[in-house]
Amino acid sequence: MPRTMTPSRNASETEYEPSWRRLALHLAVVIVVGSALGAVLGGHAVARSAAIGALLGAVNLLAMRRITRGLTRADGGSAVWALALPVKLLTLVGSAYALVVSELALPFPLALGFAALPLSSVFLPRPSSVRGAMVGPTASSPVTPVLREPLESSRRA
Repeated sequence: MPRTMTPSRNASETEYEPSWRRLALHLAVVIVVGSALGAVLGGHAVARSAAIGALLGAVNLLAMRRITRGLTRADGGSAVWALALPVKLLTLVGSAYALVVSELALPFPLALGFAALPLSSVFLPRPSSVRGAMVGPTASSPVTPVLREPLESSRRA
């Protein structure tokens, strides 16, 4: 199924964008592994806290993705998106605080679950290492290197 581009996004933004299926699989693996490790090391409460932390981390990453897209759109973006950053931060900290105070999550496993998603993404293949990904000049943006002749002054020396 061909992907359509919105006018505010350029080809390089969509070309290397990971699929939702891949992101969901990554989240599921982090939740399952984090919960299993938490259950083995500390029981049900630790497992639940790690899973909640991973979900909170996923929501945080999706919010950051939307905010950075709003700030860096091809048409110049909008500085209004910068106002969303402190709101996101306060919402994140408030949510974590509410989860800990209500004893739905333990603080340390919650923080570990929150950090597990972005830290584990380091091990995912980058678009340039994915088979079939085009890196460099394409038909839509032909860029060829320009070979320059040495300057006259450098030839004489």
